[in-house]
Amino acid sequence: MRESGWLIGAAALVLAGGWLLAAPTAGEDLPSAGDCASFVGTADAPGYAALDCGAEQANARVLGVADVADACPGSDARPTAGGAVCLGPNLVAGHCYRDDLQMGLVRVTCDTFGAVKVLKVANSTFPCEEGDLLTLGDRSIAFCVTRAADSR
Repeated sequence: MRESGWLIGAAALVLAGGWLLAAPTAGEDLPSAGDCASFVGTADAPGYAALDCGAEQANARVLGVADVADACPGSDARPTAGGAVCLGPNLVAGHCYRDDLQMGLVRVTCDTFGAVKVLKVANSTFPCEEGDLLTLGDRSIAFCVTRAADSR
């Protein structure tokens, strides 16, 4: 596994990115680690929908479910009736992303300056055959990533 300064920057972008506004409420099933969802709406009218991780609208990946929001270090916590859902970005293999100051991590074309390309999505922390390993949450969600300019 290569260590590089840009990977630290990419990890900071992923973990610092603002994730949208809702979580399941009382009566809804809580998601499990690895599940993906669409979080949309406003603070007054939040929305949540469980989705396949490959869906274009799936903008968040569940890193875990905790009893309290403080148990989601390094990720965004959304309160629920039974605790908190720990969220991170839903990065899709083959797609490129860059940080946007207003929207957090956004999908872009791979020729966009500063874009990071996801080579592989895995549920382990084994070293990547290509690129650098980026893990989220309790390290059960892992991505092999590289600078998009390096993957052409």
